[in-house]
Amino acid sequence: MGKFYFLIGILFFELPRAQSKDHSDNQIFSKDFQHSQKNADRTLEIAKGKIRTAKKKKKYAHMANGYQDAVFSSHSKEVKLKYADSAVVAALLSKNDHVIANAFLLRGKVYHYSFRQYKDALDDYIMAFDITRYSADAYLQNDLSYHISILKCNLGYFESAYRDLQKTTAFFKRNQQTKRHQKVHLQNVKAYYNSLHQMIVCLRHLRDLKPIDSLIGVGLDQTQNRLELQLEYGLFLKEQGIEQFRKKNMDSAIRSLKRSLEYLSVDDDLTWEPVNYFHIGQIYLASGEQHRAIGYFQKIDSVFQKHHQILPGVRESYELLINYYKAQNDVKKELYYTRQLLKVDRVLSQDVNYLSSTIHRRYDTARSVLEKETSERPAEIALVVCLILASASIIVIVIRKMRNEKKAKNDHWILENKILDNAVIAAEKIDQQLSEGEGSILNEETSDNILAKLKIFEEATGFTEQGLTLHKLASRLETNSNYLSHVINQYKGMNFCRYIGELRIKYITEKLENDKTYLSYKIEYLGHECGISSRTNFSNLFREINGIRPKDFIKNRLRKIRDDEEALKINK
Repeated sequence: MGKFYFLIGILFFELPRAQSKDHSDNQIFSKDFQHSQKNADRTLEIAKGKIRTAKKKKKYAHMANGYQDAVFSSHSKEVKLKYADSAVVAALLSKNDHVIANAFLLRGKVYHYSFRQYKDALDDYIMAFDITRYSADAYLQNDLSYHISILKCNLGYFESAYRDLQKTTAFFKRNQQTKRHQKVHLQNVKAYYNSLHQMIVCLRHLRDLKPIDSLIGVGLDQTQNRLELQLEYGLFLKEQGIEQFRKKNMDSAIRSLKRSLEYLSVDDDLTWEPVNYFHIGQIYLASGEQHRAIGYFQKIDSVFQKHHQILPGVRESYELLINYYKAQNDVKKELYYTRQLLKVDRVLSQDVNYLSSTIHRRYDTARSVLEKETSERPAEIALVVCLILASASIIVIVIRKMRNEKKAKNDHWILENKILDNAVIAAEKIDQQLSEGEGSILNEETSDNILAKLKIFEEATGFTEQGLTLHKLASRLETNSNYLSHVINQYKGMNFCRYIGELRIKYITEKLENDKTYLSYKIEYLGHECGISSRTNFSNLFREINGIRPKDFIKNRLRKIRDDEEALKINK
């Protein structure tokens, strides 16, 4: 999203290191680093020296922080990513969750704002979230929430993003009011105003216009004439211009938007400059100055050509350009902007399905569970205190209750296995019936049709659905249970229950082998992910198929990853 947004990302990242109580060495900002923006080359040399010293002493946490400093100081996005990758490797070697989470967070920002590789960015954000979901580091959690809310806005999930931004804005507002190191204070201040600005953007898209004027007023009043906040001031001017345009105050809107460009262009902002161009063009179009409007729409395409970056809100400019040149009978330019629009749509649709499902499944849902657990924690503590102070008779009651619950759980496990056994017996009976007579009516064409549908079912990972039965699957494949059971036995060499079980275990095993994120999940979640609700059933089936318990498989996989990383480091 351009240099400006990456700098915002950097500011959001540096604070946790400064606030960490566990790493006091990293709380001290040297004079050189305080002036890093003015003397990036000097700062980079300092970072390299820090890396060399830490490497000799095998202080991996310090090494990771050195690589992170190098990211801040590098001009090339490719070099930034190289240092960010090294920071992740060093952080993993440190075996410190705080350092690891911040390294993944920083690399996610490089992917997000320098490369616009949203899938890679989200994967790193989720990794940081999974590592620190139970952490007391409120800044890191709000930092993650802010950057994921930006992704939500890109996907059009403004309502969800707005709820998150309300929390981050409130947090950073409180944080900037506490006494802190000057640089740390500035980071909280900038984080607050950027969250506030993004809240306004969400409200505008949600058509909730009533609070916008007052929020813009707060932003303008508190950032005006502050050199360190001139970029934020430019963002609020942009929103003021858009709001004035909505109210038909054309002259005021033009002035605000053009003034905003003066501040945004200082940092070569590639995210919001096109938004200004779009609204200035709209104003000229509404005023009958079509030629001037087209000039501003063309500026949007110039930015897109150079950086392949665009926000969904300015896509309409291409449709206006196409219609304009169509009316002018300029076939060459009409065709050119049609092709550009196709490119824009490809960029905007890239990884949309993955981002949407991942944000919902692995972030929003997990965070909701976490918030529920957190809210219940005081009650749990109170209960523990009461139990400690309770009389011996109450303790006996509790012990008996626990025994009863354990017995009930064991009975439930036995019942589950009986159900599974009955399902196997039922499937075998169906097969026997078919072999004794009904099998003769299942011709080759019908079998091939069912097998083709089963292939689609497997590729779509339909087997991860919990509670999937032979009858349900047969209905979805538009066949009957007898035919489906016979085909599975005949061509897969197993009954239905075993077929589904092996697909599920193969699926989750491949995830554990190829996606490091899954190695941080609990056993219950892994079972849930592949469609098995019972931890016991999942563990037993995993061991039966793979010859090892899932817990031990994860330990071995993590050990291998660490060994590979250490070997790679030694070879370097």
